[in-house]
Amino acid sequence: MNGIQTHMHDSDEKAKEKLAELEGPLQAIRWIDSCITGFEDYAEKAVEVLHSRVSGFTWVGYYWVRPTGLTLVASRGVKTGEKAVIGMRRGVIGRAAASGRTVVASGTSPLLSEIATPVESHGVVVGIIAVKSRSPNAFGPEMVEFLDRVAAEMSNRWHGSTCD
Repeated sequence: MNGIQTHMHDSDEKAKEKLAELEGPLQAIRWIDSCITGFEDYAEKAVEVLHSRVSGFTWVGYYWVRPTGLTLVASRGVKTGEKAVIGMRRGVIGRAAASGRTVVASGTSPLLSEIATPVESHGVVVGIIAVKSRSPNAFGPEMVEFLDRVAAEMSNRWHGSTCD
């Protein structure tokens, strides 16, 4: 019984350490100046921060939700056949857009793990942050929490994208 409790404690500590490590990239995203450019440029910079500052992110993209589907507007990393337009409910990204919830998948091809997190405005999904990794099971609860926080920051910028 003690071994299980110790393992659970170690797991909790590792999750806390991972979240602390992710605080730096989150702060960098908060400090992107959206007053100089529009939201699309902000999304491009946020994708760049995520790709360059979070280890294990092989590819990062941001999709707009449009009536015709999801349109890729920003991406960084290894090209893995991402489509410029994706239909709603298609794949991990489309399912996240249709459901309004983060979707995590392992064993996706050609990469092993994928996560897609919706960005909302007034309860409506307006975009998707998508991340791929070559590591199996790369996206645990702490990464879901981190990307939910990134999505919240992006939602705040979506609401306040005009400057005084």
